[in-house]
Amino acid sequence: MKTERFRDEVLPPSGGNGMVTGDDRSTLFLGLAAYHSIFVRLHNRMATQLIQLNPHWSRDKVFQETRKIMGAVLQAITYNEFLPALLGNQGAALANSYRGYNPNINPAISNEFAAASYRLHGMIQEFYPMVDHNFRRVGSVRFIDGAGNFQKMLDFGVDLVIRGLMTLPARKPQRITTQVTEDFFGNFDLSTTNVRSKNEISIFFCLEL
Repeated sequence: MKTERFRDEVLPPSGGNGMVTGDDRSTLFLGLAAYHSIFVRLHNRMATQLIQLNPHWSRDKVFQETRKIMGAVLQAITYNEFLPALLGNQGAALANSYRGYNPNINPAISNEFAAASYRLHGMIQEFYPMVDHNFRRVGSVRFIDGAGNFQKMLDFGVDLVIRGLMTLPARKPQRITTQVTEDFFGNFDLSTTNVRSKNEISIFFCLEL
């Protein structure tokens, strides 16, 4: 995949006010931009190794096989780490240890779950630390200052952002920070947007959820 180099950092190509990825929100959060960067690095590393092992493969074959591997990596993270943390072990056990594939099953999450339950904005923290290779805190970025500001990640670098996230204890979902209720969307706040999204898909029992 295409990349650019900036201060010895390998990054997705820049475009507009951020970088070109498969998600228009990739620079909405500093951590998300960093994750996109390390995944494109992993993708290209895997592709390079596959070319070395299979020099007779076409470019399309290399891309498709790399895509399979990256999909498997994402699924492993989702089912082995993310869902147990999100749903608890009892909830994650509903997915059981099935290792097969059924093309007739829709893998998408339900619209009701996405709009009513999967709203974790109460976990957003006001400040995110930047941590160097010695795991020393060398600075911090306010969430609102890094939102949509790709330059902030360029200033510190992907590694400092990732280390900062690694050392930052997760915040339990609770009252949403004023950075996203008063500053983020101008005249709109994120909590109001969440309620509106529930109503738009006719979930009138949102308070019970």
